[in-house]
Amino acid sequence: MRDLHARMLGAVLGGEGLEGVTELAAVEAGGPVAIVLPARGVAVSSPDGVAVEGAEPEVEVPIVAGEERVGSVLVLPSGNGAGPEVDRAEVARAAALAAVTQLAVADARDEVEHDLRASLIEDLRVGQVAPEEVARRAGRLGCDLRGGGIALAAEIDSRKPRAAAALVEGEWPGAIAELVEDRVYALLPAAKRGQERAQALVARMRAHGPAA
Repeated sequence: MRDLHARMLGAVLGGEGLEGVTELAAVEAGGPVAIVLPARGVAVSSPDGVAVEGAEPEVEVPIVAGEERVGSVLVLPSGNGAGPEVDRAEVARAAALAAVTQLAVADARDEVEHDLRASLIEDLRVGQVAPEEVARRAGRLGCDLRGGGIALAAEIDSRKPRAAAALVEGEWPGAIAELVEDRVYALLPAAKRGQERAQALVARMRAHGPAA
């Protein structure tokens, strides 16, 4: 089982994510395995597309991060009823540990990206970055400014300021939006009818407060 856990960690650190973990677990368990993380809207299984909702698992092991239960590993009945000579509960526990590692890796990556985005927005706000440097740094964050860009600022009066930043990124692919105190600052990559689309977005942002 140590070898299985090591292979699962290798899958996580190698970028295969939870999909790689479930594949390894399914092979070892001899039947379908699913990892479900409701709070993150994640549900992966091997084989892909296994019906998880409403299924009766043979084994269910909680995924615990810190002291909070964030999801479950489910070992589902195999289609042919065959049972391998293996402790399925141990397989599920190994997958749960690997899932916790994957969550930690993803959270660390998200934190680094957030810091990079916040740093770029702050440098723009205080005018401490050259235009070519803006394009380079934004490009590394998935915001392509080679064709130009639009800046957006909004003062948020609502109780859900993060929803305003999420609105920008959801409406404008490649946008960088950051909440700084009670304001949202955003960079929007140039797009077809960009000015018109930006004005429409600003109009929607005004539901949260002044925007321009």
